Amino acid sequence: MEQKTTKGKILYIEDEVDACRTMIEFLNPRGFAVIISFTAEEAYGLLKKWNPDLVLLDLKLIGASGIDFVHKIQNEGIKIPVVIITAYPKKISEIEIRGLNIRGYYEKPYSYAELYKTIKQILEVR
Repeated sequence: MEQKTTKGKILYIEDEVDACRTMIEFLNPRGFAVIISFTAEEAYGLLKKWNPDLVLLDLKLIGASGIDFVHKIQNEGIKIPVVIITAYPKKISEIEIRGLNIRGYYEKPYSYAELYKTIKQILEVR
């Protein structure tokens, strides 16, 4: 049997179940392996264990925020591309994300086509 290769591993940190389901339904058929985390704390453990290629991140989570997560991994020298997907307009979050190495920012509702384009560009896949 032919083994299907993945285009990349994506950690999606989001506390809304429907958004998680939709993201998996969108990315899996396009060749990406997706693992979900509902909290920043859980995501940190998954990041260390699963070694994803990209993080898709909501800013407002239960417990620690997405910003807290990015600060923690960047302070530890973990270099992984992060794309923010949030309901909060960039203008509101601009001060919080200033100085962080964020590779993309999408406000909900967003274009899946644009997000897919960004993911492919970051992970350098066709």
